Amino acid sequence: MLTLYPSNKLEHLSYLLQAVMSSSQQSILQAKTVLVESTGMQHWLNLQLAEHAGIAMNIDYPMPTRFVWQLCRDILGHDKVPMQSTYKREVMLWRIERLLSSDAFEQQNFEVALIDYWQEESSATAEYKRVNISRLIADTLEQYLMFRPDWLLAWEKGESLLTANSTSIGDCDGRQEPNKVALKHEAWQRWIWRELAKEEPNHPVRLQLLALEQLDKKSHLLPSEVYFFAINTMAPQTLAFFNQIAEYTQIHFFHLNPCVDYWGDAVSDRTLAKQLQQGRIDAWVEQQSINPLLRNLGQQGKDLFNLLSQSSHYEISAFDTDYPQENSSYTLLHQIQRDILQGEAGDASQLVDAAKALQDDSLVVRSCHSALREVQVLHDYLLQQFSIDDELSPRDVLVMCPAIEHYSPYIEAVFGKSITELNNVDKQRIPCSIADRNPLDADPLVAAFMQL
Repeated sequence: MLTLYPSNKLEHLSYLLQAVMSSSQQSILQAKTVLVESTGMQHWLNLQLAEHAGIAMNIDYPMPTRFVWQLCRDILGHDKVPMQSTYKREVMLWRIERLLSSDAFEQQNFEVALIDYWQEESSATAEYKRVNISRLIADTLEQYLMFRPDWLLAWEKGESLLTANSTSIGDCDGRQEPNKVALKHEAWQRWIWRELAKEEPNHPVRLQLLALEQLDKKSHLLPSEVYFFAINTMAPQTLAFFNQIAEYTQIHFFHLNPCVDYWGDAVSDRTLAKQLQQGRIDAWVEQQSINPLLRNLGQQGKDLFNLLSQSSHYEISAFDTDYPQENSSYTLLHQIQRDILQGEAGDASQLVDAAKALQDDSLVVRSCHSALREVQVLHDYLLQQFSIDDELSPRDVLVMCPAIEHYSPYIEAVFGKSITELNNVDKQRIPCSIADRNPLDADPLVAAFMQL
């Protein structure tokens, strides 16, 4: 069965995971499988489990996509499913480039602009442009594999998106209707996909369907228990696959949910603006009672929340509603967290005024003129906090940013030790590590070689 463990605090989820794993009936020599979304989360969770139980060992942390592929290999046979998928973006790029440079593609008489993009250039420039557009097409098809599998299955049957009425394990509340841009470029995309499928029919979507058909006979090959931890987004077809798996094995899904009440129908400010333009004042007024931060949290996380709500499951909630009372220890951050938890809109002006009166620094906004200056201000701020609070340690600090590769050179320059600082024993250095880096971007020599 599928068991959900929602909570508004990540540390509570780690306690729950440790408690569930400790009561597991699984063999002590069998590795436990915990699916996470990033290596950074894997590192943090491993430390938390070690702190709770004294030791964390014999735990595998695969990514969901890789775990599904390996599961299909076990069910369908290693002779039928290769170790690495030929539908990964890095592999599909070169398969598509070979198709675009073939005579068969030129004979299709597709859009002139598509072919002229590289054919009007010199030989060297044409090859570079063809590889570049192949990379973009591979990225698009990889997204289709996750979020538009019914389109791909319809194309394999020779159907068009204008006439196809196909359904698959990837359907998601009717949100997969093709837009005008997709229909405009459908002809050549359909041709490329059908050629790829002829070369290798067993793409991830097909393998998942075949694996589900074999579950009755091969259920003994499934792990006895699977744990998901703090996964914020998942393709509908992948979640549907695990819903089927849950009929044969135990699946524990630990996920962050910022609000106790149902908030799956909350819409963003952008959607509200469109509703106002359409004259839907009643819908706009109705949404004003919902917390604006909750409404704008992100569509992918909201989609996962809705899909989990619709699934057949058993739920064990672990929401923390015990915030400090409105006294000296009650902060602006506590009030915002409480408003989101209860789904209330709150009064922003009153919150800011109260924070100013109490000299509340639980939520601080700094405006800097460059990324380097941001890191420098952060470094000085952390040094100040460590000098004020003796109980605060570097392991308690998590710094998040949208593009880690953009900031990584500045982090190494500001937080690293220079030659001058090595000779200065009084100079304090904050130990830090950069998680979730792409190995290709982490080593400049490798990146330069791949560009060449």
